[in-house]
Amino acid sequence: MPIFSDYGNIPDISSRLSIPSLVFSIVTPLVVLARCITRATYSNQLGQDDWTIIASLIFAEVICIQMIICCEWGFGKHTWQIPETVVDKTLELYFFAQILYKINIGFTKVSILLFYLRIFSIYRWFNTLCWTIVGIVIAFTVATVFSSIFQCRPVEYAFYKKANGGHGTCIDLTAFWFANAAFNIGSDLVIIVIPTFVVRTLQLPRRSKIALCGVFALGGFVCVTSILRITTLNLATSHTDTMWQSINSSMWTIIESNLGIICASMPALKRPLSALFPWLFTTVGSQGHMEEDVKERCTQRVAKNTGLMV
Repeated sequence: MPIFSDYGNIPDISSRLSIPSLVFSIVTPLVVLARCITRATYSNQLGQDDWTIIASLIFAEVICIQMIICCEWGFGKHTWQIPETVVDKTLELYFFAQILYKINIGFTKVSILLFYLRIFSIYRWFNTLCWTIVGIVIAFTVATVFSSIFQCRPVEYAFYKKANGGHGTCIDLTAFWFANAAFNIGSDLVIIVIPTFVVRTLQLPRRSKIALCGVFALGGFVCVTSILRITTLNLATSHTDTMWQSINSSMWTIIESNLGIICASMPALKRPLSALFPWLFTTVGSQGHMEEDVKERCTQRVAKNTGLMV
């Protein structure tokens, strides 16, 4: 079956998905590459948070490629206007993309939490909190991956409705997708908020604290995309014209998964970004790496409150 298909002059909204997929498939790797080069240059090694964001990037890239192929096969067109065999192959590819999306989001959240542990490691209570959230995120990711794989019985009934003689059962996909989206939004908010409890104790001017919290709150953009995505889920899961009606939810899925990686990489890019846009970063250390600035402040605070040299 050819990747590029021409079905003539029929309604087609596939560009809503294919264009963001193509753009992010180029932009997101460049951001992660810049992050890794910065870390390797100034920290001499990549940390666990860097390796997990690379893993997340790999899944995000595969999803983007899958979505581009889906659009070329017929995604974004009405189901009844596409050959049945093409519909089945497209929905099968879309099925696997849903699974990879869950893994991608899980890796991104874990990467952010590992970044927190890198710079706030001297706070025992914060370590415990972060590792607890890491455990919850991993457990939820594993659960949703298995739920996605076995959403129907038999498994292939999820994308091929003639499987098992057309007799199959599926879980309530609307409820499942809403529950997954709600967890993503809730966990994103928690991950955004928890560093503020440490930042407010640092010996920094108020303006600097606000700026620093703003850096950690970049994930708020991901929350917005998650909320926008959740508004499209009901239509995507309750309509029989999946090829057409799933375009908007898939578009927000691509934006959410890639924007999460980009936002998670921004704090690590403070040094090169401050060279390009110094007016944006004057409040959080006029020079040097943001990670180093925060580590120093944390160390000074522990020394001050314990009377020990650390």
